[in-house]
Amino acid sequence: MSSTIRQIVESMAETLNDHAFFRTVPKIPVLVEDGKDIETSIMTAMKSAGAFCLVHFEGGETDSADTPGPYLSESTFKVTVSEIPSVWRSRSGNTPSSTEIAEAVSRILHHTQPLDKDDAPLSGGVMIFSGLESQTNESMLQKVVTLTIPIGLATAEPTR
Repeated sequence: MSSTIRQIVESMAETLNDHAFFRTVPKIPVLVEDGKDIETSIMTAMKSAGAFCLVHFEGGETDSADTPGPYLSESTFKVTVSEIPSVWRSRSGNTPSSTEIAEAVSRILHHTQPLDKDDAPLSGGVMIFSGLESQTNESMLQKVVTLTIPIGLATAEPTR
């Protein structure tokens, strides 16, 4: 995989999926927006689980256009936590609210360093919690966790 951004998204999702908070029954699915069949995954998660997280890249900017790279001095990644209360809260077991799930996301990812599949760092920094807010959606409750990190993109020729 040659995309540093996509690898960071995948690493964030893997970190959440590997944590006991997300593995405990009822399991909270963690999806990535670049997934091949993301629409089906979202529909399945909404119908079967009633709550899920979607990890995605929001954007990035540089404070120094003269650096080799491209270098993003601040890259923004978001985790959108969605909950359909009528489905999620009707399940047996501990079903934390979207607010509680979003807080857990913040605590799990803050100060973690995204790693590639060989456990090599994808950035010279760590994820920094930047904010938590509600998002308006008529069909479900949603919270959005924002994290930032500086990243240098690969200088090699991109391939597909």
